[in-house]
Amino acid sequence: MKRILMYVVVGLLVFTGSIGWSAETVLRTGYQQDSPPRYFVDGGKDKGVCIDVINALNEKLSKQNIRIMSTGTYSLARINSMMEKNELDLFVGLMKSPEREQKFVFSSVPVFGVRGQFAKLSSDPFEYTGEKSARGMRVGVLRGAAINQLITKIPDIRIVEAATIHESLLKLREREVDLVFYHDLGLGWDIKDGGFTGHIVLANQPFEADSQYIMFTKIVPYNVRAPIANALLDLDREGTIDKILKAYR
Repeated sequence: MKRILMYVVVGLLVFTGSIGWSAETVLRTGYQQDSPPRYFVDGGKDKGVCIDVINALNEKLSKQNIRIMSTGTYSLARINSMMEKNELDLFVGLMKSPEREQKFVFSSVPVFGVRGQFAKLSSDPFEYTGEKSARGMRVGVLRGAAINQLITKIPDIRIVEAATIHESLLKLREREVDLVFYHDLGLGWDIKDGGFTGHIVLANQPFEADSQYIMFTKIVPYNVRAPIANALLDLDREGTIDKILKAYR
C-alpha cells in the first residue's frame, strides 16, 4: 500500500524549474515599469496589453495546470538580471536580439506584431523614405529597446537615449531632438495618453513589421514552453490578441 501511494504522489508532481515541485507549474514573471501600453498602472491597478495576454494565457493553460504569476514590477534591466539569476522564469513582450538569444529561449510563436516608426512635430514635413531622409537627425529612443537596432546603423544619425518614451516625446516637443523612434503601439499610446495629440504625430511610413515574444530562461523545459505556444496560437486564431491590441490603440 505504501509503495502504491508513493507512485501516486510521484505521478502528481510536476517539475517547475527553479521553483520546486508542485501539482501546478507556476512560472514567475515580472511586470515592466513605465512601459505603457504593454505594462502600466491605472488607478492602482496593473493594466496593459501584456498583462491582458498573461490573463488570457492563464485561462487557456489552467487545463494543463500551468500558471504565470507576477512577482512584482521592475525595470527592464532588473528583469533581465533576475532572469539571468533564474529568479524569474519568463517575460512576456520582448523583441528578439542577438544578445538576448544567446542568454534566453524565445517562444516559437510571437505574442503580437509591432512596427518601428518615427514620431515628429506636427509642423515638421519630414517623412521617412529611406536612410538618407534620416541622416543627421537627432533621434530620441527608449534606452535598451531592441527595436533601436533598426535605426542604429543609419549613417550620421544621432541617438539620444531616455528612460521612457514620454521623456523622449518631451524632448521632441522642446526641439531637443528632431524625431522619436519606437514601435507604433507604444508611440501611439504615449502621444495620446501624454497629452501630445495635435503637437506630435507619427510619420507616415512605418518600418517592416516585427514581433514581440515570450522570453524564457533556459531551465524552462520544452514540455512547459510547448503548451504556452499552443495557447498563443489559439488566442491568435480566436481573435483574442487582436481584441486586446485594439483596446489600447
